[in-house]
Amino acid sequence: MIERKKYLWIDALKTASIIAVVIDHLYLVVIKKLLGHGDYILNYATLFSISAFIFISGVNTSLSMQSKDKITFTYIMEKVLKIFIPYVVATIIVYLIHQFGSYNVKEFIAQGLGFKASAPFYYVLVYIELILISPLLFLAIKRFKKNYIMLVVLYIAISAVSYVFYKYIHMNFFNLAASRLFGGTCLLLFFSGMLFAFFMDKITSKIAHFSMFGLSIVGLLFFFKQGHLIDAWSNPPNQYILVYTALLIMLFFSFFSFVKFERPFWSKFAGVVTIPGKRSLYIFLYHITVFIVAARTGFLMQPKIINFILLAVIAIAVGLLISYIADYIKKGSRAIASKKKNKKVLP
Repeated sequence: MIERKKYLWIDALKTASIIAVVIDHLYLVVIKKLLGHGDYILNYATLFSISAFIFISGVNTSLSMQSKDKITFTYIMEKVLKIFIPYVVATIIVYLIHQFGSYNVKEFIAQGLGFKASAPFYYVLVYIELILISPLLFLAIKRFKKNYIMLVVLYIAISAVSYVFYKYIHMNFFNLAASRLFGGTCLLLFFSGMLFAFFMDKITSKIAHFSMFGLSIVGLLFFFKQGHLIDAWSNPPNQYILVYTALLIMLFFSFFSFVKFERPFWSKFAGVVTIPGKRSLYIFLYHITVFIVAARTGFLMQPKIINFILLAVIAIAVGLLISYIADYIKKGSRAIASKKKNKKVLP
């Protein structure tokens, strides 16, 4: 099992990333339509979110595999179903709400197979593709983890393959990063996360942590000053987003390495603040639906900052509520299955 407190930076970065996703889509679905003009730096600043999620998925997948004696087909399928089942349920709910009053079976099937019922659903397909290839990536890293020259060669090879997928292999039936095999450069991000998981516990020096923190701050300031944020594109990630995401990962990793939340109050505070990160899947699946319902009903549609903040909070709260309901249903299903199993065992 992954020790959550030890890797608080992961949950913190996931929390920042899911908030960034919500803000980005709030801007596209609500703010831009209400104000009707311009682009905003806050919108560009949130574009790291998907790249960060892909990297973190690589880290978590690698950590999970390192804890296993053997990587089995069943294990991989469990990881796939863990996101695919919520996706299927969300597709049904989202389609019924988004297309209210004009249902079409063929359209529903096309949206489901194309991961298009809601704009962000493309990510589910990219994630599934990366999970399916993850055993090969993991075994390659494990095989060469003590041979740094081979790891560099492997990294260059993955970078080249990612670039080919990004530039030349398009699957036009799907949207955004899903239109590239393995999400194009998402493959490089995922591999980078898996690789980092093998070595991050070896970065224990305070000097290293402070150096990474300082470098990330300077790098971000230079990145913003040069105007590269405006050149960034996140689906699939271009070179500017890759650099931006790498600097933010360094910032979060180094900050949570030398700032400890060991006192009871701060430990609880960190635990509460990172809840959205731990339960980001359901926020991701349903937040746009909250915005669409609000737009259709006129709820909080006056162009005021407080309304935008409330909409973002409500979208996060709805996702959290659904995640807890899903957990309750899962526990109930397991309890019923366990009772049936025990009855069969009894003579």
